[in-house]
Amino acid sequence: MSALIVLGPIYLLEVLKMIRNVKTLVEFLTVGLVLTFVSLSPAQAEPTLDTSSAQQRGCFQMISEDGGLTVKECLTQTSTAAGKVVALPSLPDSMIQMIGAELQWMPQLMPRWNQMGQTSGHYSRFAGLDSAELSKLAEHPFALHVDGTPGFVAFRLELENHMVQTIEGELSVAGDGFLTMTYRDAEQRSVRFEQNFPTQGYADNPADKNSSFYMGCYIDTPAWDTYRPNTCYRLWGQQSSVAVFKVFLPYTPQSIVWVTPSSSCSATTCSAPISPGQTVYGYAYWVINNTPTGPVGATAIYLDEPGL
Repeated sequence: MSALIVLGPIYLLEVLKMIRNVKTLVEFLTVGLVLTFVSLSPAQAEPTLDTSSAQQRGCFQMISEDGGLTVKECLTQTSTAAGKVVALPSLPDSMIQMIGAELQWMPQLMPRWNQMGQTSGHYSRFAGLDSAELSKLAEHPFALHVDGTPGFVAFRLELENHMVQTIEGELSVAGDGFLTMTYRDAEQRSVRFEQNFPTQGYADNPADKNSSFYMGCYIDTPAWDTYRPNTCYRLWGQQSSVAVFKVFLPYTPQSIVWVTPSSSCSATTCSAPISPGQTVYGYAYWVINNTPTGPVGATAIYLDEPGL
């Protein structure tokens, strides 16, 4: 995920798994340079770009299996490095996906959270039916400041035209830290991380419970399972399980198109296997009155705590 976006081997493989069975285009643009990725080996997955001060753009485009809906999301940004390059700790997958679920941004299209300096830009999403021209659904300008040391990273993301006003976070090289989300209504939500995973207490304060448009999820257990908005978890277990996602809307849509966890899903629910220590992301758009709408997203986190 360079200053705009660097997809490391793990992230790119996840993207390729995620978009299996759909027609997908991923483009990375930087000052006149166009790189198109279709299928790359892990050694080829991370391009080297001059990020001292350049505008860059990364896009994800998906066409549904029936060809009826096209979705495109783009991150455009300009980054200015803060002088000497310092290798800061990388954010764990669980933290990045939690940020993606809060913002309803694709986790694979994210600013570089561990590159010191200032980044400004905007996140845009587009959609269209059949062969019609894509129309813009939303645009979120943002500014990101990152600072730290080789053993510690701190960041602050400020947003416009979004229900989330700011996201602040800190993380040590050991994976201990926190995320604090501040919403437009001044409500705050804090999540502590230990060894790269959120602690048990974070699930006691799910975000935006009263929204009529959201995705819920649960990880199947022997107990009675209920959908939790935005983020769900399982704190114990050593066996593989199933993460179940559901789109909640105040009306019945004409159709639902799932980007993840499986593009083959078409109902309001979609499920995928999940193992201890794994994070699975759900993300979907829908069509109502012949109008593409969305998205909604949720994150399922299975904590690997064999002692419980």
